[in-house]
Amino acid sequence: MRGYLIHIALLTLPILARTQVLDAEIESRLADLPGVTEKLQTFESFGVKEPGTQALENTGAWLYDYAAQLGYNVEFDSFQDPLSCWQRNVVVTIPGTSTSRFMVLGAHYDTKRGTGTNDNGSGVVALMNTLEVLPDYRPLYGIRVVFFSGEEQGFHGSKHYVDSVLSKESGNLLLMLNVDQIGGTAGAEGNDKIYCERDENNEPASNNQRSKLVTDTLAQLTRLYTTLEPVISGAYSSDYEPFEDAGEIITGLYQYAPYPQTHTASDSLQYLDSNSLNQAVRLVTAATMYFSGQKILNVSSNALVQLDLYPNPTTGSVFCQGLKNITSVDVFDLSGVLVTEKSVNNGVFHVSDLPKGIYVVAVSVDHKLFHARLVVQ
Repeated sequence: MRGYLIHIALLTLPILARTQVLDAEIESRLADLPGVTEKLQTFESFGVKEPGTQALENTGAWLYDYAAQLGYNVEFDSFQDPLSCWQRNVVVTIPGTSTSRFMVLGAHYDTKRGTGTNDNGSGVVALMNTLEVLPDYRPLYGIRVVFFSGEEQGFHGSKHYVDSVLSKESGNLLLMLNVDQIGGTAGAEGNDKIYCERDENNEPASNNQRSKLVTDTLAQLTRLYTTLEPVISGAYSSDYEPFEDAGEIITGLYQYAPYPQTHTASDSLQYLDSNSLNQAVRLVTAATMYFSGQKILNVSSNALVQLDLYPNPTTGSVFCQGLKNITSVDVFDLSGVLVTEKSVNNGVFHVSDLPKGIYVVAVSVDHKLFHARLVVQ
């Protein structure tokens, strides 16, 4: 939905970046990009997908049928927009082995003034590709792939989803990954980069730090699984905003190269950069697999041994007592999800960058799992 470029700064990768290594299962799923161009051509052929048009209805039905034919549980999530037009989100559910959390992978399929091949056919195709290569995938956490409608008129589909669906499942959302306009621009500079977007809005500010950690991870995944260079930027004007406003953790992808054809009749396949698009499509699948299969803490293990930390509570530095030669510790939230890995020097690690709250610190030594709760003030 972007009407103009926002000023950003290229940042270095902080704490989460050092925790990822190339995952063979993820890499194996990225070997093929089935039918990216063909899917974009079909998306384009439906025409201008504005509220109340048959083109929008046909596109939603196409997405529904596509997911259903792959064997997924898929449903329409209908809503009435402020102009009394009925629209439909298309929601595809991939169950996880744990029912405690799920992530949302979202992209809007409505368009403005044109067929929207880049904005946002590119994001739609990235989600379709993820579905196509994951029919037998059983993630740790559930995945909800949501094709939103009503984005171009003010995020009506995602607002409805947050207000009417997500509000009934408070605390269960792991994160929302938004994909909006990732096609690159033919012949433009910047097709070797991609924006990784994070929450910088202070209304509320409580979700900002976790969004930064997640986005730093997304940036590192970009380097691991694509030839693109990640550029950190603030989240702006897309379907993650209702999630962000509700206090949820968000991150997103958006192309770096300028695209003059946005919201015009010229937004078509001929203006996209195929390599940039293909790399971004790979990234969406890799990120979805990574975030839905994060490392968790098995607190029921018989090998648990108490870890002594002080000061506890703390506002910054923490000392690990009784364990020598520790080089790093894992920090989990209370639901068992890995938040970050911290380097340990001379028994000391630092947590001043973490939001206030209660965490579980864990380290494995000689096949024993040492752990302790840590309060950050």
